[in-house]
Formats: sequence, structure tokens, C-alpha cells
Amino acid sequence: MISIPVASELILPEIRTRQCRFPTINDGRETALPSPLYHSSATGIDISPHSQFPIPNSQFPINKMNFLLVTDLDNTLVGDDKATQVLNQRLQPVRSQICLIYATGRSHASTRELIAQKQLLTPDYLIAGVGSEIYQDGSIDLDWAQYLSQDWDKMAIASLAQQFPQLKPQSLKEQNPWKISYCLEPTLENSSTIQALQQQLTASGLAAQIIFSSNRDLDILPQTSNKGNALTYLQKRLQIPSEATLVCGDSGNDISMFQQDVRGVIVANALSELLEWHREYGTENHYLAGSACASGIMEGMAYFWDF
Repeated sequence: MISIPVASELILPEIRTRQCRFPTINDGRETALPSPLYHSSATGIDISPHSQFPIPNSQFPINKMNFLLVTDLDNTLVGDDKATQVLNQRLQPVRSQICLIYATGRSHASTRELIAQKQLLTPDYLIAGVGSEIYQDGSIDLDWAQYLSQDWDKMAIASLAQQFPQLKPQSLKEQNPWKISYCLEPTLENSSTIQALQQQLTASGLAAQIIFSSNRDLDILPQTSNKGNALTYLQKRLQIPSEATLVCGDSGNDISMFQQDVRGVIVANALSELLEWHREYGTENHYLAGSACASGIMEGMAYFWDF
């Protein structure tokens, strides 16, 4: 176990990948980095530097930080209370250098309850509803909301989804203006049901994507909305390079984060949907941890950041 840094060691060490070295904080060196790789999501969303994310205005103050840690909550940061507290303790001394973002499928209210219940560190930003909402200090990001509203017809999509009796609406607290959430009982027909729903959406000219995770949660979102696009939007705002950005997850709704030009940690207790994606599309920028939940996050931070 790497010890928690003392006051004289509050500078995070070098980030490590198999392809490049990134300069340490306040190092002052210039280091050549490889050309970034961009991966289109399953829905074909353009996430290259040329994609037109909204330009943030001055709604929120921006505090310059050196590192970006983005983690899912359930069964990633949360799931092993002892490991979560150890990670909290290790992050505290370097908290001013790390921008902490929680990216979850939960609603904003549910996430705030979980943060209080599990005594999690207060994040700098919160990506809620599978990327459909972004919050800072309890205030929603209006630029992101306006961006997702383009070509999004929630009423028409909900009406079309009613043609699929297999879809059981989740509670009202899990719905928001940019997310329609259902439960889909695990059956062998789920794949064909999801495919048929997506075909109907496309044939109707409705701009939407389906994200299925945990073998039960089906979310319909705007085509431009997911955890990955939300984190890239914030990454551009914060001007934190890809090599200093680490994402952590365990399920299918985290795949879009691993598709970005970042470093990624898949915890050992990850679901088969994410493990299967990793087997087919994983690169040297993705680390499959041998430990579960928060212990896996710490393992990945040690691998990429020598933390």
C-alpha cells in the first residue's frame, strides 16, 4: 500500500502510460506526447476536437487544477466502505490539485443523498443522469442543458417507447428533461428489444440514443448526451490534458467515458457488458484492475499516476 503523502509531498508524481511520459506538476519540462486517438461512440457521435461542444460562459468560476479524476459511484467509488474511506484520506492532501467529478446514472437528488450517506468527498462537478445533467455547487450547467435540448423531442420519444410493453418506467425521481428511464427485466430477448427500439427511433427521425446497463437499466438520451461527452465538455472547459485525466467505472453506461481520449480504470468487479467491450476495444490507455471498487481506483491511480 502506498502511504498517504505528507505535507512536504503534496506534488503528485509523474503520470504513466505505456506510450509517453507527462511532465510532473511544476516540473517545467516540455515533453513530446503522442497524437491523440479518438473513438466514435456506438451511436456515431463525433467526439473529435472538431465536434461542436457548447462554449462555456462565465456561469461558473473555473479553478485551475492539474489533474482530473472522474469516477462512477455505485460499485466503483462506492461498494467497499473501508476502501472508499482510505481513498478519501489519500486524496485529501492533494485535493487542491485534483478536479474531482462524480459521473453517475443517479439523479442529482439521489446522488446528493449518497454523498452524505457514504461521507464522500464533495466533488467539483457532478455528472448526473448518465450525462444528461451537469452540476457545480448544486447549480445546473445551462450551456450543457441548452446543447442537449437541440433536436430532442422527449414527448415523441416517450410515446414511441410505449409501444414496447417490456419497458417499465422507472420512478419519476429518476426522470429528467433530457433522460427517459426504464427497467427491462433480464431475458434472452433484451438485445432484440433494444435493437427494435433503436430502429423505430431512427425510422421516426428522432435523435436519440439508448444506453443499457446493469442488465436492467435502459435510458433514452439525446444523441449528444452520455457520460463520456459530458466529461469531455468539462475537460475542455478545465483545460486539463488527456494524459492527466483518469476515468473509472464498472458498467455499460461507463463505456462512453472509456471511448474518450483519456486514461481509464475498469474495476475488478465490472459487469460483463464493460468487460466484453474492453476485450474488443480496450487499448493500453485502459487498465483492468485486480481489485474491486475504490481499491481498484487506487490501483489504477498507482498504475497511471504513481499515486
